[in-house]
Amino acid sequence: MKPAVWDLVLEDMKARDQLGLHRYGTRLEPFNGRDALQDAYEEALDLSVYLKQAIVERNAAVENEREECAKLCAAVFEQDMADNYGYISNGRDYARLIRKRGGEK
Repeated sequence: MKPAVWDLVLEDMKARDQLGLHRYGTRLEPFNGRDALQDAYEEALDLSVYLKQAIVERNAAVENEREECAKLCAAVFEQDMADNYGYISNGRDYARLIRKRGGEK
């Protein structure tokens, strides 16, 4: 059974609490002299940068997969044309050949 997302988030929160305790010698407390809204705002700005990075990387990966798929499809199509019609591509127009073979004008 997969763990519930809430449980995973709670584990992450506990780990962050322990990291803060180790790093700063205390847990986050109110009235600590910091501006919590400013800190949260700056964290949100960082989050937006990480989100944009993930979007850019995901889109690049998707585009790369599309390009690889297109290359594979072209290779399969070319092999099919060679196997079934004895047609070897030398920069010829496949659409013209298909229309000719299919009787289309």
